Amino acid sequence: MSKKEANGELQSRQCRACDRKYDYPVVRSRATRFYCETCADLPEAIRTTIERMNKRIRELERQQKKG
Repeated sequence: MSKKEANGELQSRQCRACDRKYDYPVVRSRATRFYCETCADLPEAIRTTIERMNKRIRELERQQKKG
């Protein structure tokens, strides 16, 4: 168990690009505050496009639930 985990500083986050839940910060993980380890490895242009598409899909799902 890492020092941050022992202090309760580990947070559960949701990736902006793929919506996957991940723990942050984790020692030696490439995950950032906004992206999981997998999406953080993607080129920025691709990650931005996926993030926009995901955001639009969530908007459409909310609209469908309301209607």
